[in-house]
Amino acid sequence: MTTCLATPQTRWATPRLPSVEVPDVPWQRPVGPAWEVVLVPERIARLAVQALDELSPALVGAVFSIQGRWGFFVPEESAEPPWPAGTRYLKAGAALTLPPACWKNATSSDAGWVRRPPDGRLLTPPLILHPMVTAASHREKQDSQRPVGEQPARESQPCSSHSTSESPS
Repeated sequence: MTTCLATPQTRWATPRLPSVEVPDVPWQRPVGPAWEVVLVPERIARLAVQALDELSPALVGAVFSIQGRWGFFVPEESAEPPWPAGTRYLKAGAALTLPPACWKNATSSDAGWVRRPPDGRLLTPPLILHPMVTAASHREKQDSQRPVGEQPARESQPCSSHSTSESPS
């Protein structure tokens, strides 16, 4: 088992991922110990990763794609607060199928690795991932409830940017 440095004070055990030499077949193993997985619908995961990347690309650990969902590795006991509807949280001991290491650059229809940081970092901080997934889920829900063809409401501009009309004196 390998380890990754999560903070200067804390080390978490991380999954040992198969190397490129492993046969080109999915790899099954139990989740954990010391890490768990959040499975997020691909559209929502893309929005969350985009937002995280805008903060810092180093925030996102390893991410895999399987059956239309992206899997994020998080520290054990990251299930609270509850993740948004549509996500699936896999606790330590749950069965997990990971794609082989050679299945890189997954597309939305493929199983594979979306990200495998070269430094071996696997965990994504749940205190940052959770609000991004929640916000992306909320936006996705709002978009799905909007009538077809209707554009999102434009954000209002501050009052100072509106012109006032004064009658000439």
